[in-house]
Amino acid sequence: PFQFDIHQPHTELPPLQTSLNDKPAALYRFENEKEESVACARWVRERAREGKTIGIVVPEMERYRALLHRELLAELAPGAVLPGRDREPPFNISLGTPLASEPMIKTALSLLTPGGPTIPLPLFLEILKSPFLPTGRDSLAETEHLEGDLIRNNPAAIHLDLFSPRDEERYPAAGVLVRAWRQFLETREKKSPGEWARQFTQLLDRLGWPTAKEEFTLNSREYQAYEAWKKCLDDLASLTSVTREMFRKTSADALAHITDEKTFQVKTREQPIQVVGLLESAGMAFDHLWVLSCQADCLPPLPNPNPFLPRPLQKKARIPHSSAQRELEFSEKRIHALVQSCTEIAFSYPASIDGMERNLSPLLRSLDLPESLFPQVPSHRIKDRMADSCPLESWTDPITLSPTEDERRYFQSEQFRGGSGLLQSQSLCPFQAFASHRLNAADHSMEDIDFGARERGILVHRALELFWDRIRSHENLLALKSDARLDATLRDVIRQALARYPSLLQKQPRFIALEEDRLATLLRNWLERESIRSPFKVKEKELHLRWIIGGLNLSLRIDRIDGVERDNLILIDYKTGASQSRSSSTWFEERPREPQLPLYACALTPTPSAIAFAQVKKDKPQWIAVADPSLPLAEMNPRSFEKDTDCATWGELVEYWRTRLEALAGQFREGHLSIDPVDQDQTCRNCGFNTLCRIHELSDQWNPVEDDL
Repeated sequence: PFQFDIHQPHTELPPLQTSLNDKPAALYRFENEKEESVACARWVRERAREGKTIGIVVPEMERYRALLHRELLAELAPGAVLPGRDREPPFNISLGTPLASEPMIKTALSLLTPGGPTIPLPLFLEILKSPFLPTGRDSLAETEHLEGDLIRNNPAAIHLDLFSPRDEERYPAAGVLVRAWRQFLETREKKSPGEWARQFTQLLDRLGWPTAKEEFTLNSREYQAYEAWKKCLDDLASLTSVTREMFRKTSADALAHITDEKTFQVKTREQPIQVVGLLESAGMAFDHLWVLSCQADCLPPLPNPNPFLPRPLQKKARIPHSSAQRELEFSEKRIHALVQSCTEIAFSYPASIDGMERNLSPLLRSLDLPESLFPQVPSHRIKDRMADSCPLESWTDPITLSPTEDERRYFQSEQFRGGSGLLQSQSLCPFQAFASHRLNAADHSMEDIDFGARERGILVHRALELFWDRIRSHENLLALKSDARLDATLRDVIRQALARYPSLLQKQPRFIALEEDRLATLLRNWLERESIRSPFKVKEKELHLRWIIGGLNLSLRIDRIDGVERDNLILIDYKTGASQSRSSSTWFEERPREPQLPLYACALTPTPSAIAFAQVKKDKPQWIAVADPSLPLAEMNPRSFEKDTDCATWGELVEYWRTRLEALAGQFREGHLSIDPVDQDQTCRNCGFNTLCRIHELSDQWNPVEDDL
């Protein structure tokens, strides 16, 4: 074979097609990098034999590294994806990763770098569940219980200084961590980098972070990461002679930068399968070789001259990456050398990357190789082997699961916690009611903010409850307006409402002031609508009662009951959020999507003469009401019900509701759990049980997408 020096001026190379020497060669085009990596891994698996060497050359190693590592591991060591199967991969990848990305080091940095004792909830839970700390290693059950409590309370951040002694008593392992961590994060004095390095080590040791001590069992990768971490601490300490004393946060950020810049490459035995970059492949020979990422914008690569040297000088000295011509010549020589270095070669490129179309590199067009379809190669990944190991069995889920006798007794007891939400879930989808009220399943997804629509709704309810507890009637409302005392009264009840829920707005005084202003404007606009109503008196607020329907002892809570002329009653329920289904027409459906107020109307004695949603919204405050036609309620614009229900009187309408509500209660009591959403698009979008019911898998429109195992 010919020889050349890549640092010498460009010389004529023999035609690339001639260099193939009739050796097996192929060119493949794939839709994207993932398909390319999957095919490469299966190709390697087919050729992996004892005594054979296989090379994978990747010009864009950073883009492909994680993909190739995952797919090669899945094909060559399928059992490695199972928990507890720690084994050395049968391949080497030349490019290391930042030390900071190692899980063990990531946990340490997460403990050291926060700016203060306020920790975002996702980060707090990630730290608690880390297998490198006692909370995730030795007390996982306790930690999972704490996680459930935190997610139900829905804070966006955890204030470590508000983790009470009662919390520490309930969660002792977390309490030990929080106490030491809080004390560390509240440190305000300046110290030298060397002193901080020692204090970082002491904190991690105190928190039970693993070290090389005998009580910890580290695998080879973790031990090497720990040794690299100690060198990073030495690098931090070495700054003592060139920098002044610094605060804890500054020193921790410097350590994070050091670990991010430090390349971590696990030392393993030499393997017959090598994944290398284009430059690292120089001088290597293989029996089989696959060159990935052969698209035009990658081969040859774009020039990247040194910004600190004059460009003409770089070009004249032919410094690497100095010019497009230099990159072209280098790539041509490397491709010729790769072709010469193996007995079988394959080239490939993705048709698109990040949605952008890609074309074959012009350096490979002289090969005159037609693009081939990649042959069907069997997969050795565990999930594929499981799917092919036995014929699939058909199964039809039952549509009922009768309650046990204990459940039936519970449904009729005072301890049963079901309410109007149970019948709403049964109406929206029977399986949703089964999952939430019989399985006690809950959607534990975390909110993006700690003060969302739910919390705003709670405050509006509480503020209006306090307001009407003080004002009590339409007459007093008008007097309050005429005396110009409405704004002061609103501010007072809003502050009381905010004080009642301190956990919603912990340590956010500026935000509390903004929320007070928002609530004052919102409620002032709403009370303008209240003021133009006919005279009324507020009879009840937040009324709690129990009512048995269809064998279910339901717990109900009515926001407000107004008394109007001739001793008639109006049931009012406050709504602050948007809902496509919130319309008076939904009260007349066979499966009412909003059964709350009809249920209250049936349960209350004496029977009310009207029901109404009070839509307390800034952009569109309104009443959504249905009433006895004999009751003058023009300001609420009640909907007529005669055409929707064929009911001639209000009493017939209440019986109409009672019949449908008893049917829903009976379905739940008898164990109906069919997956039958009343409106699949909206119901399923707002339901947290999609993975439990598998509706998308059962749907004819479901298109399975290969996951990233």
